[in-house]
Amino acid sequence: MKLSTKLTLLFLLLSIIPLGIVGYLAFVNGRSALEDNTSTRLIETNFLKIAELTRWIEGNKNSVRALSMSPLVWGSTKVLVTNTSSQAEIETVRVSLLQYHLLPTLEEEGGFVDLSILNAEDGLIMISTNEMLEGKFRESEAFFIEGKKDTFVQNINYSVSYAAPVMHISTPIMDQQGQLIGVLAGHINLSVLSDIMEQGRGLHETEETYLVNKFNFFVTEGRFGEEYALNRAIYTEGVTECLAQRNGVGLYDDYRGVPVIGSYQWIPETELCILTEIDQAEAFAPIVTLRNQIFGAGAIGAIIASVIGALVTRTITDPIQKLVVGTEEIGQGNLGYQIEIDAKDEIGQLALAFNEMTTNLLQSIGEVAHGQSLLEALSQAA
Repeated sequence: MKLSTKLTLLFLLLSIIPLGIVGYLAFVNGRSALEDNTSTRLIETNFLKIAELTRWIEGNKNSVRALSMSPLVWGSTKVLVTNTSSQAEIETVRVSLLQYHLLPTLEEEGGFVDLSILNAEDGLIMISTNEMLEGKFRESEAFFIEGKKDTFVQNINYSVSYAAPVMHISTPIMDQQGQLIGVLAGHINLSVLSDIMEQGRGLHETEETYLVNKFNFFVTEGRFGEEYALNRAIYTEGVTECLAQRNGVGLYDDYRGVPVIGSYQWIPETELCILTEIDQAEAFAPIVTLRNQIFGAGAIGAIIASVIGALVTRTITDPIQKLVVGTEEIGQGNLGYQIEIDAKDEIGQLALAFNEMTTNLLQSIGEVAHGQSLLEALSQAA
């Protein structure tokens, strides 16, 4: 390999290797920092969603509890339970209950789909904002059984009657003497859950938060699917870890098979998993851009280093080439040849030494020739 090639490669390596090391360390550290920041934000999102979910459930519990303690509600319920009043009086009580209490509560934002009052003895729905429920029995339902004892939140489950996922909040209705006479049950509007999960997700294109029940089914809708709630099961690494009642953050493939950064947390009160995820492609986009910029800078640096290396190499190899030519000329007996190098460095000094050497050599040869001529003249004279 020629010296010029070696020097050019040396310049190239000296420019690429340090830049490559610095670029690699910058990429690794930047990616780690970006992952930590993203993970922290996802965890915070889960905490905020859980707080909002808890606030929403508690608000509905308070609404049901306050409604059950209204004198008109427990008084009207007692009339319906005793069933000793005339039909006209019972109808007046029904209209009053619906018009002044049940329907206004139903109209509150984020509240209930329907409200019903059940007979504490047999679970008969005596009055409901959904007329189709009246006359039906719910004596085996958990919300009726537990609702006779205290305010009760029945976790999300699939209802055959509604043919949909449901969640009920119930509370006992006591008369003036503190005797149990009925149960007030509210069917919660679960679409609000999806709304809570969707809040703030517009900040990032691929970020989403959703709930999964203990049977691996979606409870709220996924951002990238339709009608997933209690219709599609999910078995990602995040869900598996969460259902094992472990909280954490991980890098795994989501229900679409797309690599994501996900934060998962188990909610024991509702037996639900909450997961907030964002595509790794979006999360790591800034560091990927930085990596590409480093590669671009490295390519430009390599080109500049190659050009500079070639120029510097010529300043070294051209004088050396002249020295080579000079030595060849001198070797062929052309002792009058002078190497023309203007450099002031070591190569210039070497060329000057060569020139002085040839000058001295010529002088010595001349003196030897002159001596030989004298010797031949003396020899002839003798």
